[in-house]
Order: sequence, then structure tokens, then C-alpha cells
Amino acid sequence: MKTVYDIMEENDSARKMADFMVKQKQPYEFKVRYAEIRAHEFVKMCDEHEKNYHVSVGGLDSIVLLLFLRKIGIACPAISVSHLEDRSIQKIHKQLGVERLPSAKRSDGSTWKQPQIIREFGFPVLSKEIAAKIELLQNASEKNATVRHAIITGETGVYGGNRKGTRMKLPQKWLNLFAGYGVSPTDVNALTKAIEDDDALYTAEAIEKGITPQQVKAQKKMQREMNALRAEIERRDARDKADEQYMRWVEQAKGVKGVYGNFELREELANPEFARLLNAGIDMKTAFEVIHQDELIPAAMQAAAKAAASQAAKSAAANAARPMENGTSKRSAAHVRSDVNALGNEDIDEVIRRVKRGEKISFSA
Repeated sequence: MKTVYDIMEENDSARKMADFMVKQKQPYEFKVRYAEIRAHEFVKMCDEHEKNYHVSVGGLDSIVLLLFLRKIGIACPAISVSHLEDRSIQKIHKQLGVERLPSAKRSDGSTWKQPQIIREFGFPVLSKEIAAKIELLQNASEKNATVRHAIITGETGVYGGNRKGTRMKLPQKWLNLFAGYGVSPTDVNALTKAIEDDDALYTAEAIEKGITPQQVKAQKKMQREMNALRAEIERRDARDKADEQYMRWVEQAKGVKGVYGNFELREELANPEFARLLNAGIDMKTAFEVIHQDELIPAAMQAAAKAAASQAAKSAAANAARPMENGTSKRSAAHVRSDVNALGNEDIDEVIRRVKRGEKISFSA
């Protein structure tokens, strides 16, 4: 039987690990550039072999990969069975334009739903690695005997090169915790009940307090119930406060709509930045103006210009129809260079006509 070392030698694993360790020690900029080169090489290889490629998007790591590929110019499709993810993740997937695929079909022809998966397969209460090791221990078979031995003792056996103290060993606390329970580490309800029913876990505290383990369990159960009740009250209070806040916003929205006819509260609240400003104590009208300043400022300037032009036109018309008083006209006073005693009727009529126009008439001495 080939050992793991035989397989590593065939795959030139020692050199590959050494190369990897060298790359690990390089600066961040080197790693980014290296990743960019490898990504473009992968795309080129797929194109040459007429193969498709995509990013299977789930949580943070795959989202970072998708954004990195887009940044370096690789228009890589993103796919996910998003409806099996948490709603917060689904929202991010939608913003990123991730293509949503249906989940696999069950034996009855229906598709899997998140609650069904958790009920049937469980959820890793601990880390995925620990949960997987515990599940192996609780599902013993001849095929996994070597692996189970390594999980319990840390010894790899012949296949693993007879090493001892390896990272394969499951921490003793988890071995002790699950050894006699016979429950899956992914079954939250069964795990909780098994821990609650285990008097040994409460013995030390019972001795310290001078009571029985059963009394300690009863105290802890009462404390959990009180904590759950307190949490429920806090949730209800928060919900009531949110409802009150929303009603205040509805009233404020009426005033804002009176100023800006296109204002719609529901549409604005869909903008996280608008909601953040409101929650920070900014009044609704100001928040709306901040969010839409690029639209509102040009419109206000245009309206002001029109109003100013209209007012100027009205003022000009009014001034033209009104006789000007001395000193109000920008034109200088007219000077008639003749003796007032020498004026005839026509001269006087002319003087009167010009004074009515707002001119100032003076005569030579």
C-alpha cells in the first residue's frame, strides 16, 4: 500500500510546498499581481479549449474573488443557489447581479428549502472541520477506521507515515463532550438536550455552591428562560419603537412632499444612505436634499434665473411707464442754453414735454 509520503513524492509535493512557502512570504502587491496573472492564464486556457467558467458565489471569500476578477477585467459569470443563503447574503448577491439557480430536487420532486436542509442534515454548531470529524467518529466503518484512529489519537498509522501528535487529533474536550452522547454535532436540539441531561457537567459547580447538580441545572434553565423572555421583550420594544418612528416619518413626509412633489417616502427609505441620515437625527427635508442635491441644485438655479428674468422684465416695463423724478434717472440733466425770458410757446411746450419724460432742465443765466 502506498503511503501518503509515496504519493507526495510522485506529485513532487515537497517542491510545490517550498514554492508555496516562498510565495507566502512575498509582499501583498506581489501576491495581487501573481493572482492576476494566474487568473488571466486560467481564462486563456478555458478559451483555448472552448470551455466555460464561472464563480460559484456564496459567502465572503467567493464574493471577494468575484470582485477581484471584475476589477482586473474578467467578466466572469457568477452563479449561486442564493435562496439557501441568509437573507443578508441574498441581498448582496442581488446587488452583484449573481445568477440565482434552483436547488437540487428532493425525492418527491420538490426543491430543497433552507429549513428542510437544516432539519435533515443539521447545521455545524462548531466549526465545519470539528463537526466533520465528530460525524466520522459517530458513523464508524471499516473504510474510515484509519481516519477515526487519527482523529482520536493524532497518530496517522502506516498510510500517514506513522506520525504522532498531528493536527488530525480532535481536541480532547470535544472527544469528552461527544463520546457518550451519540448525537450529531449538527443537531442543535439534540445537542442542547444531551448537555442539559448530563449531570457530570454540573457537578463541580454544584459542589462549589453546596447544592445538587439537579438544582444547578434547574437554576441554569430558569436563567435561560429569563434571558429568552428578556430578549423577546427587547425585540418587542424595538419593534414598537420602529413603528412609532415610522409613523413620525410618515407625518414628516407630508411636509416634504408639499415642497417636493416627487417625494415618495417608501422609495427614499429603500436608499440605505437616506435611512442612515434619518436615523442619525437629520430632518427628512434636509436628508432628501442631501441625497438629491445633484438634481435639486441645477433645478433651483434654473428656477431662480427664470424668476430673476421675469422680475427684471416687469421692473423695466414699470419704469418705462412711470415718469422719472430728478435724481432717479441715470441720464444727466438737459441744459437749455437760452434765456428763459426769451422762450416762446413752442419752447415752453418742448420744456414741459421733456420734463414729463423725467429730464431735468436748466437755463443759462
